[in-house]
Amino acid sequence: MSDSRPNPYLTDNLSINTHSLILPSELDDPLKIVGNTNHSASSIAIAPDSIANDIATEITRDFASMQKPPSPNSAPEHLSFTLDKNSYTLTESLEIQKGWIFDRDGATDIDRITLEIQQHGTSSVNLGQISAIDVASWARQWGSFSHLTSLDGLGLTAGNYEFVAIAYDRSGLASASFQRAFQITESNIAPNHTPQSTHFSLNKNTYELGETIEITNGWVFDEDGILDLTNIIFTLKDSTGEAIAVSEETHLNPNPWTTQWASFSHEIDLTGVNAGEYTLSAVAYDRANAASAEFSRSLIVEEPILSNNAPEFLMFSLNQNNYNSGETLTIQNAWVSDRNGATDIDRIEFSLWLNNNEVLSPQAVSDLNPASWSQNWASFAFALNLQNFGSGTYHLRAIAYDKIGATSISFERQFQLTTPLTTFRQFELFDASGDNTATTAFQGGVLRLNYALENVFDLHSVRLEAWQNGALVSPLGTWNDAIARERLIDLNDLNLTGGSYDFRTVANTLNGIEINSLFQSLQILSWDENTTQFGTVAGETLDYEDMAGVGHILVGRGGTDTLSLGLERSAIASINGINVDDYDPFNSTSNQAIFRGTAFDFITLKNGNEIYFQGIEKLEFTSGENLELQVAANDTYFDQQWNLRVSNIESAWRFSRGSQDVLLVTLDTGILSKYGSSEGVYDLDLDNRLIVDETDVDGYENYGHGHSATTIMSATSNNNFGVAGINWESDVYVTNVYIDGVNLQTAIKDAIAHAETNNQRVVFQTGVQGEYWLNNGGTQAQLEALLRENADRAIFAVAAGNGGEDIDNPVNRQKSGGVARLQTTHENVMAIGALQKRGTTIIDGLTNAIGVDRASYSNYGSSLTLMSATDSPAMNKFGSRQTFGGTSAANPNTAGIASLVWSVNTALSAGELRQILIDTAMDLTTTTRGVTAGEGKDDAFGHGLVNADAAIRRAFALSRNEELANLYSGRSQFA
Repeated sequence: MSDSRPNPYLTDNLSINTHSLILPSELDDPLKIVGNTNHSASSIAIAPDSIANDIATEITRDFASMQKPPSPNSAPEHLSFTLDKNSYTLTESLEIQKGWIFDRDGATDIDRITLEIQQHGTSSVNLGQISAIDVASWARQWGSFSHLTSLDGLGLTAGNYEFVAIAYDRSGLASASFQRAFQITESNIAPNHTPQSTHFSLNKNTYELGETIEITNGWVFDEDGILDLTNIIFTLKDSTGEAIAVSEETHLNPNPWTTQWASFSHEIDLTGVNAGEYTLSAVAYDRANAASAEFSRSLIVEEPILSNNAPEFLMFSLNQNNYNSGETLTIQNAWVSDRNGATDIDRIEFSLWLNNNEVLSPQAVSDLNPASWSQNWASFAFALNLQNFGSGTYHLRAIAYDKIGATSISFERQFQLTTPLTTFRQFELFDASGDNTATTAFQGGVLRLNYALENVFDLHSVRLEAWQNGALVSPLGTWNDAIARERLIDLNDLNLTGGSYDFRTVANTLNGIEINSLFQSLQILSWDENTTQFGTVAGETLDYEDMAGVGHILVGRGGTDTLSLGLERSAIASINGINVDDYDPFNSTSNQAIFRGTAFDFITLKNGNEIYFQGIEKLEFTSGENLELQVAANDTYFDQQWNLRVSNIESAWRFSRGSQDVLLVTLDTGILSKYGSSEGVYDLDLDNRLIVDETDVDGYENYGHGHSATTIMSATSNNNFGVAGINWESDVYVTNVYIDGVNLQTAIKDAIAHAETNNQRVVFQTGVQGEYWLNNGGTQAQLEALLRENADRAIFAVAAGNGGEDIDNPVNRQKSGGVARLQTTHENVMAIGALQKRGTTIIDGLTNAIGVDRASYSNYGSSLTLMSATDSPAMNKFGSRQTFGGTSAANPNTAGIASLVWSVNTALSAGELRQILIDTAMDLTTTTRGVTAGEGKDDAFGHGLVNADAAIRRAFALSRNEELANLYSGRSQFA
């Protein structure tokens, strides 16, 4: 305790008279009296808890003598005090604390208390006297006092001293002197000694969970005295050294034979501590917060070794025996018992059984209510909503588990459940292609299924069935869901031939009951993949044969292709879901049939037949009347642009003619003859689409290589002048990477930065060839890092080179593939070879190739990606038409096509865009220029000729319905 008031310990044989003993009151602890006593409990005043031990003998004298009348005067009998600390500097002040004086004649009889400082062997220093004595409220004989004395100016030196006090009463009688030792140092910081010799024992070394550690024989030493000690911190650590519990002991017991030793004891509750090995350490702290060395003892905490009994008794009742669907089952009178006590029960698990099948996974109840009349019994509750269970006789089963997993015998109750009949509230099956005949599908097509069951309680499965002529033909799939939305049924995996079918869904319950939906009829149009008509790179006429119950697919590929229907115009019900008279090429693709991973135009005939087609530029009727399907331009040299026809670009324009979401970049010789002037800018939109600066001036003294390439890709179209660019709408970022221009890597970075600012995809036409460009503006490693960093945003169409050599074997370093060769390791790079026409023909006034071949100068090899047209009509910087050749012409043809595809579906990454161009390219199989070209990828043509219409249709299908389109990929599409 820290109270400053005295606390008497009575140790003699006492005879206490209630009138003669007046003791201090307000004691926090009970008065401790040792020995034989005879007293009245009501006559003893309760004293404070901190009377110094040295006054005990004064108070425990023979109280019989205290009952006599007092003498005329008694000298002060008790004098004590403490000092605020044990060591001072010469300039500090010394404070008397806990000063007490006792006089039988009353504290008011005290006249003064004299004070002096003594040092052994020297004279004393008189400090004056104390005359202010405060009479205690609990006994008039006791008085308290305090005093503050400055040591400065007393002429003292460093050393050991005693502070001496003597009390005098009013008649001059004196008390015995009282001294307190202290030290004076010359330093401003009083010396402090760290606590030492902290030590303790444990009552044992092994404990069970929940026991209490008892610390015994605890001792601590402090050279400054035990009054300098403040507390001892105990830390319990696990085997990893982590502190598990920290506690404090502040009650230190002084040793009777020295002021520097103290004993202590302590207890630590192990409740919540896990079994394992532990270390208990103690550290003592003094008033300066100096710490002793850590003292530790090891101990072990173990699981209690108990004999275990499994739960013995388990039972419950149901609130009723018959339920309807949606009601809640509850239990009552539920009890469980365990000889080890109800607290040993971990949980009770309930399960539900029907026809010996478990229909409800175990549901655990762990909230148990111990009985008030026995520690071994507990009650519990459980409830179950019966909404999702079907009719039948059920068994509710329960098993009790204790904490080590021992189980009771199972207990169960039986009840009857009645539910409404499960029915189909929805069943829809229709053609998934998206054409306007939902109840007619192509053989090998895809159906879309929707169904929903109501009152589903014990569903096992749902299956889709196809019936024909009253007989089951085939199941088409099985599911476990009560509701299906937009589920795809791929007929290519099933054996349904052409004909009329009835379809239904059948639900099976766990009871073995089957619930049928109504039938729905669909017509499957016969179609054989081998009957599909394909065109070539040349323009030609494909003939349709009208046969009942048959679906037709025609793919025109390159050139100006005509579909001869052999029907009158009046036989057509619609084209792409609209009236044939309302057909407009610029607004004709909002409805497309998605089939085998790509998009088709579709014609519905009035007799119910359907025609899917792509790459067709014109419909021809038996009357001789034609319907133009493609988008045409009025540019001067549009009819001569065979490059547009061979890659089916006029058909692709129906889907897109470019977008502001895509940026075209030309890395070539630039275009301008004078920056800021329209001089030399022919057939290019300087005001609205071109992005240029002073570095883009063409430094070559020729026709304008960069200008011609840019017009192929993006000339202003439909303006009654020049040529029609492939992309009509996207911005064009022009960069001169040749004479007086910027280096290649800087040009790429600048263009991408512009695109990022405007949230655009980037298509590069890079009119560069040769090894030089691999290190232009940085190392090849830096160039490749730049390509990788922009693999999603940027695609590069790179000229394969005009060396007539294998791209991977650069003999002619100036005309080798260079950057194009990086297509092998970078999915956003394409090496483009040059494809020449082998003669031409005029179809509907438009120049078409009659055949194609790889240009003799065009590089080839395993690293060739694709082929595009060369020798393309273009405009030069003098405003004249010229035939622009080399792989430098094939390159902007490919870039322009790629930009159209990306405009349709900007969600594609650059790698996905390249893969679409590869998957939809027209395979070329002729032997050319000494290099054999077989089916599929080869060294002569790479993956084949870029097909704008086929590529844009694939991207369109993915944007409209990715799940449906991705049932097919790669060459499984129509190419």
